[in-house]
Amino acid sequence: MYAAAGAKDDPEKYAVAGHLIREAEFLLSGQVLGEFYHRVRYLQHELLTVAKAQEWMNRLTEFCAVDVDAALISSAMFVRERFKIQFWDAALIAASQRLALPILYTEDLSHGQKYGSVTVINPFKA
Repeated sequence: MYAAAGAKDDPEKYAVAGHLIREAEFLLSGQVLGEFYHRVRYLQHELLTVAKAQEWMNRLTEFCAVDVDAALISSAMFVRERFKIQFWDAALIAASQRLALPILYTEDLSHGQKYGSVTVINPFKA
């Protein structure tokens, strides 16, 4: 979202997010795509136009490697109960586990916290 928003709203986060998208190897879940669209169109007061949001969705779709299916929901339920976190955060961890990704980039969970095989990294922490 920060990379798509442009530098005027938060130049530091824009730079970090842009760097990650250009340089890091990453994968997304279908949940992330949905959350991205919802945030840039509705939660952030139409941060992007429909056309720009669709352009970003098209770019990000190539990195989408996990669908939100019954097995992912089941795994997320387990993660949620084990770590006592919000369900949709648990779904991101479950998706990371499914892909055997050691790092989950998010600012919504505690930086450096391990959730099983996944470590949360807040890319905006110094």
